[in-house]
Amino acid sequence: MAQKALFFDIETHSADLKWTLPPEEMFRLGGYAWGRDGEVILTDDLEEMRQVIREADIVVGHNIHSFDLTVIFGKDSIEPLEMALQNRVWDTWTHATLVLPAPESYVDREGRRWWVRSPADAMRWFSLDNLAFQLGVAGKSADLKALAKMYGGFERIPTSDPVFRQYLVDDVVASRNVAKRLLQLGGDRAYIERENINAAIDAQNERNGWRIDVEKAQARVAELDAERDRYLRFLEREYNFPTSGKAPLRTTAGKEAITRALQDVGVSLDDLPRTKRNGKETDRPSFSGKGLIAAAKGKGRAAEELAQAIAAIGGMRPLAQSALDHVQPDGKVHVEITTLQRSGRKSTTKPGLTVWTSRGAGAIEKSYFIPNEDDHVLVELDYSQADARIVAAYSGDEEFAKRFAPGVDAHLLPAQLVWGRDVVGDDRSNPTTEHYRQLAKAQNHAYSYNAGAKTLAASAGVPLGFRRSSLRRCAVLIRKSRSGSPV
Repeated sequence: MAQKALFFDIETHSADLKWTLPPEEMFRLGGYAWGRDGEVILTDDLEEMRQVIREADIVVGHNIHSFDLTVIFGKDSIEPLEMALQNRVWDTWTHATLVLPAPESYVDREGRRWWVRSPADAMRWFSLDNLAFQLGVAGKSADLKALAKMYGGFERIPTSDPVFRQYLVDDVVASRNVAKRLLQLGGDRAYIERENINAAIDAQNERNGWRIDVEKAQARVAELDAERDRYLRFLEREYNFPTSGKAPLRTTAGKEAITRALQDVGVSLDDLPRTKRNGKETDRPSFSGKGLIAAAKGKGRAAEELAQAIAAIGGMRPLAQSALDHVQPDGKVHVEITTLQRSGRKSTTKPGLTVWTSRGAGAIEKSYFIPNEDDHVLVELDYSQADARIVAAYSGDEEFAKRFAPGVDAHLLPAQLVWGRDVVGDDRSNPTTEHYRQLAKAQNHAYSYNAGAKTLAASAGVPLGFRRSSLRRCAVLIRKSRSGSPV
């Protein structure tokens, strides 16, 4: 660790106001300590916090890329990124994701068991207090939420309150102790430095944000609302769908009406995902919006539009509304970027940009994201089969690398192996060829992430009976095509 290491943490207004308030208002109290055993110093002077951070050879804290440094320097600053590029920022959150990933389940300080099934669940594991507990060092000494409730809000807690001040002191000490323990766990130093730079770039992208065409998004929401209402009247008239009550789709009559409507457009109950109870899949079909849309995919325009409408009736919000929900006063959305998926892939939330596609109706939704200036244009780059190419390069697998030779399409190849070259064809300008290529692409990605037969069947859009007999064969062919074995 560098000689002038600064450990720090801050207390602020509600985190929800990060993009609304300027640093001078968002920042309330800062705490910092020099070196391994330095005394914790508290200050309500923002400029003092900025100065000590600039003086340090390296600054250390928890979740400081995404939050603390953004609050201190503001969303219009690139200073945090410049510091990270000089290897002067060490975020213990980032370090922990590399050497102490979230387990399947764990017991917290209060003796409660938590299950980690999603990135949202993982965020609890990587909280400073939980990491301190899991690593066997002192954590938080007070309940800040209780203190905020007592005063009527985080922003109303007096910075002179002794409990509040001690809470911040303990946070700085906990960050320092967690950092020490994480170093003891080992890990490749160069890789940890690389990932801190990576996290800093993500944080800079969060600060930069995306401008939203608010009027266009609002018009799209109104259009989809009208379409939902039209389908609601259609379902009521043709299938006796109930329209009274807060959640008609959850009633027996509602489910029966939806089942008849779906069957008429070629979607059976076997195509739908199953519901879950206590984390286990049941034999009951799920009428959730995402499941309906996935089941209708590839079954024709009527099926896909009906599924979208039913999803909207059930409460699934349009993508345009998702963008509008997170527009900040500067006219932009500042997404949160994390690497908490099991695979380590990045995900974006508030809004979740990974669900926006450039194909079909998705092109309309994506058009809400516009350049910062009206006379600028956006340039979109998409690396072809990037993940698989990286695996081929790092593994040194020469047979696998043949999939990426000039003239070979790594997604078209398995499509031809599974459905036959005479069926699929070679010309991607042919709609049939492109259809099977996209189908194989979805299968390829699903299989890479250890998808089971049910998920493969859903992404392939095949019925349940076909799933059991042929999906395993599809998986075998995909595996063989990757290994270079004869098929």
